[in-house]
Amino acid sequence: SMQEISPLVEDAVALMFEAKPEQPLAFFHSYFAAVASGRHVLGRDYAYVTLTARNRFCFAQQVKVLLDAFDKGVGPQEYKDLVCMLCPDFPQQVLERAYGFASEIDGGTPAALLHSLEANLYFSEFVQQASTLFLRASLRHNSDAVPCNYMLPLFENLVETHDFSPGITPSREAVFMAFSDAVTLAQEPRTTTFQRFLKNLATAEFVQLTPACSAFTLSPAQCL
Repeated sequence: SMQEISPLVEDAVALMFEAKPEQPLAFFHSYFAAVASGRHVLGRDYAYVTLTARNRFCFAQQVKVLLDAFDKGVGPQEYKDLVCMLCPDFPQQVLERAYGFASEIDGGTPAALLHSLEANLYFSEFVQQASTLFLRASLRHNSDAVPCNYMLPLFENLVETHDFSPGITPSREAVFMAFSDAVTLAQEPRTTTFQRFLKNLATAEFVQLTPACSAFTLSPAQCL
């Protein structure tokens, strides 16, 4: 879509003016050949990695290549070093959160680490809004653990009324799944915390689905 292509074209033009290549067409061809292969995100800053949905998907695939070399658990510092080798300014807070979830999910296996990183990348804008909702609710209820029956309508409204592009907006069903371990237990109102909600979001089955952005293909010739 143009929403995916336009930011990349703008970036290519900016880099071209900076590099001043003797053959601009060859420069564009090389740039979009890297885009087509998913290598264009290597060594770029976090702003570029999260610029489009496809960029996020490609970055996660590059991390997967590194993690595939491990057949056992990966330590927290090792994990940070791997990701920052691909993106030097990747936010430490995001990495710490992703590693924490992965450790709780499956003991920090490479698959769990990738799974958690994908959730934080694809849904980063949603996670920011979720943090605000939980903060307001915790102040209202004077506790970090807030009632699920209070939060669920807020989140259903959030996904219906907000566009989280270039990130991915979870479906209403996905949000319910993230609360399901608590809301399906009847009788007393159940509570949840922001951390528990994000952990459920990261482990929910929908996160494993290949996002629509992965279907984005672009031939270098199309941009010349």
